[in-house]
Amino acid sequence: MAKFKVYRPSEEDDGKNKDTNYTRKVLFHKGRKLALVLVFIFIVAAFVVGYRIYIKNRTFTGYDVVSIAKIKQSADSRYLEFGNNVLRYNMDGIACIEKDNDKAWEISYRMKYPIVALCGDYGAVASQKEDEIYVFNKSGLMGRIEVNYPIIDIDVSAHGVVAVNMEYDGMNYVDIYEHDGTRKVASKTSLEGNGYPLDIALSNDGQKLMVSYLDIAEEALKSSIVFYNFSEVGENYIWNMVGAYDEYYDKTIIPHVAFIDNETACAVGDDRITIFAMKEIPEIKADIALVKELESYFVGEEYLALVFDNGDNGGLYRAEIYDTAGKKQLDYELDTSYKAIRFIGDYILIYNEYSCKIINMSGTEVFSQVFDGAVVLMEPLSLTEYILITDSTISEIKLK
Repeated sequence: MAKFKVYRPSEEDDGKNKDTNYTRKVLFHKGRKLALVLVFIFIVAAFVVGYRIYIKNRTFTGYDVVSIAKIKQSADSRYLEFGNNVLRYNMDGIACIEKDNDKAWEISYRMKYPIVALCGDYGAVASQKEDEIYVFNKSGLMGRIEVNYPIIDIDVSAHGVVAVNMEYDGMNYVDIYEHDGTRKVASKTSLEGNGYPLDIALSNDGQKLMVSYLDIAEEALKSSIVFYNFSEVGENYIWNMVGAYDEYYDKTIIPHVAFIDNETACAVGDDRITIFAMKEIPEIKADIALVKELESYFVGEEYLALVFDNGDNGGLYRAEIYDTAGKKQLDYELDTSYKAIRFIGDYILIYNEYSCKIINMSGTEVFSQVFDGAVVLMEPLSLTEYILITDSTISEIKLK
């Protein structure tokens, strides 16, 4: 008879083995589940990274015309972007034009030198040296303001609040009005006092005002930037003046000031550009020294473009792109003339009367096109969609 042994574990040993086997199965199941989750996350992350690389580096070879309409140009008409529509204005009035050339609304007036300010859904138009301001939004006329003195300049907030710079009899007045004509703030300056206000800028919410003053002290030009806050914070300061930079701009002229967004402003001078952070009280965020004379500048929601003559280095122009923290993002040589520069997210649209190009923040050209007619305005609706106005048509185009 063959010999054999049967090992029968004790009841205690039998329970331990069962527990061990169960634990191993649970750990294996959890590990497998975790591995599947990690693989899924990796695939999604790879897809996202790959898609971003594709989006960043994709190029366009042409465009399709989505819609087109004939227009008749007036010799003195000018066009501005206004949301997804276009503003056309001249000495006789201002109209909001849709992409099919229909008028959403029209305001008639008679102005020799109309100036327009826009912010968000609101805008204002006034005539220099006159005393009348029309305030409008996407629905049409919202109010008419009559001021006391000849107008030099205006600005508007995203809620229809209007700041106006006026001059009369050697004095300057900077007042702020609601769109219904109610005056909120009134101030008066003189050349011997604060200096001459070169430019004004109103924040998006209409609560903060930025003024560039030019002062002639001892036969030398000197500028100052003054900030006002009309909220509860500003009420704790004399004349609501919450900041002044007068010694900072010795021998500098600041002809342009602007609010980039509600809490970021910039001062554009002849030898420097200063970016301010202003949640309530201003502070210098960045100061950019200009080694060459500035040809022009363009402001977007996240970036600024500074354009310089580049004739000495072989190109026509050179564009420097900065973010709102003052960090340079791109140095780009322009080999053609330009009419305007616009930002579309992290892309830059540059166009002139007959052509356009789009580049990314790496300086890579993703689209280039020569148009048949003379371009009056090219308004981006998105990276791939634009309203294009030429000397004879208004059309919506889509890149492909």
